[in-house]
Amino acid sequence: MINRMKDRCRLICGSEDPDCFVTSKNQLNCIADLVINKTTGITMMLELSLSGKKVYEEGEAIRKAFASTNELSNWIKYLQMVGDMKELHSLVLDSDQNEKRGEIRYPMPEVQADKVGMALADTEGQGFLRVINFSQSGVRFISPAPYEVGDVIESHLVSSGGSWVDTVVLKAEVRNCLGSEGIYPVGARVCEVSGKDTFNFFGNMHSLMLGVGIFDNM
Repeated sequence: MINRMKDRCRLICGSEDPDCFVTSKNQLNCIADLVINKTTGITMMLELSLSGKKVYEEGEAIRKAFASTNELSNWIKYLQMVGDMKELHSLVLDSDQNEKRGEIRYPMPEVQADKVGMALADTEGQGFLRVINFSQSGVRFISPAPYEVGDVIESHLVSSGGSWVDTVVLKAEVRNCLGSEGIYPVGARVCEVSGKDTFNFFGNMHSLMLGVGIFDNM
C-alpha cells in the first residue's frame, strides 16, 4: 500500500519527523475552525439533496456544496501562497460579508509579485506585467497600453527564475480598463486556456507558483 502521508512528509519537510507538530496552537485552531465551518455547510447541503426535500430547485444543493468545496480548497491553497494566516482570515471575512460578488478575488501575494505574472502577445518585449489579483475565471493586471471593453487578448502566464518561461497560454475578454500614462489596471475574464476544455484560473496560478519553487523559502 502506498503511504501518501509519508510521501507528503518527505515532499514538504524533507523527511518523516516523529515529533511533527504545529508550533502555534492558535493558528491550528483558526485553520481547523475555518475547515470545520465550511465542511459543515457542505454536509448540510448534501444531506438536503439526499433527503429529497424540495428546499432548493433540483440540483441546487449539490451545486452549492460543490462551490463550497472549491472555495475551501482555494482558501487553503491561498494560505500556502501567502504563508500568512492574517491575509487569509481577512479574505474569508470579506467573502462572507460580500455575497453579491460572483467569485472571490485573491490579491497577488507580495512575495510572488515579481516572480509570477503575464506577458501579452501584443506587447512582446515590453517585459513582465504585474498581476494585481485573480479568481476562478478572471484576472486583473497592469498593462502599459489601454484596452476597450470587449477586446479579447492573448497572453501567457510566465514565471521568472533567471529567465522567462512560458507556461499557460490563455485568451481573456476585457471587462474594464482604467488608469492613464502607461499604467492601466485591466480586469479580464478568462475565456480559454490552451489545451483545456474546462479551466480553473486560480488553479493555474497555484500550479505555476508551485512549479517555480516560490514556496521553498517562505
